[in-house]
Amino acid sequence: GSFEHIISKNGQRKLNRGISSASLNVGTDGWMIGEGAGAVVVKTLKRAKEEKCRIYTVIRDISIIEQDSEIYQNESDSDSLDIDNKLERLMKPNFVKFVTLMSSILSFHLCASDELQSKVELGQGYRHDSLKFRIAGPHNKPNILSELDYKNLQVYLSTLKTTVSNGTYIGVVDLAYGNILHGKSRDSDYTKNNRRGEKSRSFSRITGDYTIDVSAKIGRIFPLSSGISFTPSIGYGAFWQNLRMKNGRQTIPFHASFPKKHNSTYKTCWSAPFVDFRFSVPLSTRLKMDLGYAFFYPVRYSGTGYWSLRHMHLSDSNKAWKSYGHKADVNLRWAFTDRVELGLGVGLAHFAAKDGTAQNKGRHFKVHTPLVSAQRTCVDYLLSLSYAF
Repeated sequence: GSFEHIISKNGQRKLNRGISSASLNVGTDGWMIGEGAGAVVVKTLKRAKEEKCRIYTVIRDISIIEQDSEIYQNESDSDSLDIDNKLERLMKPNFVKFVTLMSSILSFHLCASDELQSKVELGQGYRHDSLKFRIAGPHNKPNILSELDYKNLQVYLSTLKTTVSNGTYIGVVDLAYGNILHGKSRDSDYTKNNRRGEKSRSFSRITGDYTIDVSAKIGRIFPLSSGISFTPSIGYGAFWQNLRMKNGRQTIPFHASFPKKHNSTYKTCWSAPFVDFRFSVPLSTRLKMDLGYAFFYPVRYSGTGYWSLRHMHLSDSNKAWKSYGHKADVNLRWAFTDRVELGLGVGLAHFAAKDGTAQNKGRHFKVHTPLVSAQRTCVDYLLSLSYAF
């Protein structure tokens, strides 16, 4: 503790820069002068498993440094006693006078490496969905022949998410079912390039039918400083839209309404592998924030439809290597207990399919035209409740 000793130590390794730190912190920088005492309350691993406790940290070994004035061999090098027996010996007040725990003989994990932790999360929410796609005429004349715009789709969501982790690796399966309450569609046809010379325009209401989201991913958890963790993952996802148009009316050329038999449909599927990056940031002892981003590539798009007025069947596909998708979300999680969490989140997804083929088949004709683009954008608002086993 002398001044000379401090100066000598500082020459070898700088003093702590003043940031908050603890003795065993991974991110501790430098060293600091001080004395103190502490207590660690532990439970044997065997007992924790029997009582089905949630395990955060496992002490792999302990060194008994001193008893009275005699120096004992470091028992971390001996196989004669297992860790539970050592803990039982330490729990006797008159056995040890002084015990030192060294970070080199401790192994910290978010949970025991041989213990799987699982979590099930149920959610209810709302989605604002949309779809727009364009096809060109034969030989790209005009460059936009038909444009369909499905917008303001109001969707009621129900979700199920299952997570399995051993503290180092993690696997997640996401399922979501959406009931489409209502929406609008517009269908326009053009005779000239760049959406000029509109020869036909019609509107319909969208009602009924559904959306389905399915994805699975596996990743690795990397603990960072201050309780923050970073988890990169890889996975695969598929997303469906089933749309039904009713109660249509045509405005160019004018027609008051379509016949009652008007009942057209359009179904889409977007599927792709993806990479996912997620940060988990503790805001308080009970509140955490999750930030996630996923990139989908290459994206395969397929669309099938039926236009009842002209008895025409549609079939669309894209060039996957030119298509991609993004998905980002922010979630707040409040822990009522170490097992029960309440979540509130918002997510944004955008998929774009470019180039491909659109096939239009009627009773007496069959035409192939270029698919210019298809785009889907949706915003989700979700309230969830999870339970960890």
